Amino acid sequence: MEASVSRRRFLAQGAGGLSAVWVSAHWPALLAAATHARHAAQSAAPAKFEFFAAEEAKEIDAITSRIIPSDETPGAHEAGVVYFIDRGLTTFDVDNQKTYREGLPELQARVTE
Repeated sequence: MEASVSRRRFLAQGAGGLSAVWVSAHWPALLAAATHARHAAQSAAPAKFEFFAAEEAKEIDAITSRIIPSDETPGAHEAGVVYFIDRGLTTFDVDNQKTYREGLPELQARVTE
């Protein structure tokens, strides 16, 4: 039986495989960031951010809360997504620091327009 594989399917399967490899390679750091985010979100005292300044963290929290809002179930804010992103940018996702440093001011400028 001859299987015909389209380019689209090949690329999708390849991307899925690469994603699985990336996740498995970074699993300990992802798990540590998730644990940190859960503890920070549940803590009575505000956690310190490692990458974001307080105003940047507030902005990221607002953005993620729009993407995953709180309704009948907890949303991004309650899950501590801002803490996960913050920890990620200092561990397994260091390469994206520039994106956040340049992207937040650009986003704020566009919103002001």
